[in-house]
Amino acid sequence: MDTVEVEDGVEQLVNRHVVAQRLDCDPSTLARMVKEGRFIPPIQVGNLLRWRERDVNAWIAERAAASRKIAAAAAKSIEPQKRSRRV
Repeated sequence: MDTVEVEDGVEQLVNRHVVAQRLDCDPSTLARMVKEGRFIPPIQVGNLLRWRERDVNAWIAERAAASRKIAAAAAKSIEPQKRSRRV
């Protein structure tokens, strides 16, 4: 794994294969997502493209939170309605 020096220590950089593996997709899918603006753009280090590991982690966490929110809303909308019984 590549590293780059930053003010507060060492920052991990990951290549497209690592990012694609984390996203469970093919590297070509990752490239398409970046091109379409659906994933964070890489940074260029020399002639290499890399992503900051913390940015990838944050992107995944944001999507997971959004997914949980959508699932909770969907579950709430399909809960059976309580009906009053007439006696």
